Formats: sequence, structure tokens, C-alpha cells
Amino acid sequence: MNMVGAIALTKFNEISSEIVNFRNKSFDVNYIDKTKAFAFIDELKPLTKTNDKALAFSLLGTLYCLLDDLNNMEFSYRTALKFSPGDIRIRFNYAIDLYYSYRPASALTQAREILNLNVKDIEMLHSIYLLLDNLIKVNECEKVMQMIEKLPAKQTKDYFTWINNKKSLLKAYHDLKIDLPLLSKLIDGIRSDLSPQHPKSVYVEHYYDYDDKTIVYSFIDEKSDVDSAFKFDAQLTDYIIEFERKNNIHFHNFVMMYEAR
Repeated sequence: MNMVGAIALTKFNEISSEIVNFRNKSFDVNYIDKTKAFAFIDELKPLTKTNDKALAFSLLGTLYCLLDDLNNMEFSYRTALKFSPGDIRIRFNYAIDLYYSYRPASALTQAREILNLNVKDIEMLHSIYLLLDNLIKVNECEKVMQMIEKLPAKQTKDYFTWINNKKSLLKAYHDLKIDLPLLSKLIDGIRSDLSPQHPKSVYVEHYYDYDDKTIVYSFIDEKSDVDSAFKFDAQLTDYIIEFERKNNIHFHNFVMMYEAR
């Protein structure tokens, strides 16, 4: 590598780290500094003509996601994958940004593409699982779990408790005979119809309650003001009631709730 190449690589590593930190902080505080986002975009554009163009385009995709510019987000990620179709990290980031753009079906498509790749990293498989778990895609979660169980024990030892808890949850879905297609449809609807009205910082706790023999799916919100929290709670309740009425179903042994902490 010549000196010019080394300088370019160092610059790329710096801006890449800065953008990741900027993205995480933006979600955490529920505020996007648009001026800073556009400044990052201006810095990245020249890097799309370097050997790191695939990663540069993927970072552009992340920034456009933050700006809710979905057309440019799609173009950037698709261009990145054209240059590097087998890059697991780029495809995963694309799936995550689709999820945060309230497009669960498209996020699932990208996650499924990842499952066709040879993923052998526990951190990546854990992250993919959490995405699919949030979307209640049980079949895909089971496939990821099978991939995890094939890894060497030294890779998975720190995830032992988490793996057992998630395996219990997967078993519960089958034992309790939950209508998975309809439940998945409900989650997708909440994600695409209701979630855009709420902070992206909301996260999900999803587990099996052994004492009550019940699956719990809880939206956790640590950022919203009281009025916004009450409003979303009412909207969520109405949405679930209407969904169950339209589909003539009641999800027994499954509790969905919203918690403002």
C-alpha cells in the first residue's frame, strides 16, 4: 500500500467510526443533527470512488436512513451490495436500517439473505437473531439457533444463558400452539403502522414467563414524555383489539404490552 492509500484508509476508518457513534447517539437521544449528517455525507461521497466504495455507500445508506430519505438509502445500500454482494456486515446494516425505517418485510428479506451466507461469528448471529426475534419470525430464529449450535463451545460460552432462554421461548411458541402467521402479521403491522409515530429508541423484551406459562412481548420506552407514552399505549391497545376482531382471533398465552420507564 502506498502512502496515499494508507492516508485514505486511515481517513475512512476515522469517518466510519464517527458515523457509527453518531448513529447510535442519534437513536439514544431521539434527535438527528441534520447539519452533521449532511457534513458526513459530503465527506463520504469522494470515498465512493476508492477501493472502499462498498463500505462508503453502506455508510451513506445509514445516514440517509437517519434523515428518513428512503430512496437514497435504498440506492446507497443496493449500490454497496452490487460492489460487495457477500459482505455480511453491509447486508445486516441494510436489514437493521430497513427495520428502523418501519419496513419489516424488507428487513426480513435481507435477514434471510444473510442466512444463506456462511455466517460463523457468534456476535453477528446473535444480532441477526435479535432482529428476527423482534419480528417474531420463529422459523428463521430456529435456523439461526441451529447455526449457533454448530459453533465451537468457546465461541458460545458467554451466550449460554441467552441461548437457553431463547430455546425455551422457541419451544413455548410450538407447545402453546400460537398462530404464528397471524402473530407475525400483527407485529409487522405495528412496526409499519404505529411505530413511525414513536421514538426509534424503543426496544423489545421478548421472553417466556415460566410462572405464568405465558409469552411476553414488551415494548420498552425510556425516552418519551408522559403524554406521548399514554397516547402510544392507547393506540397500541386499540390496534391489537381491532386486529383480533378483524381476524376473529385471540392470542391465548401471549401478552403484548408497552412499558414507559
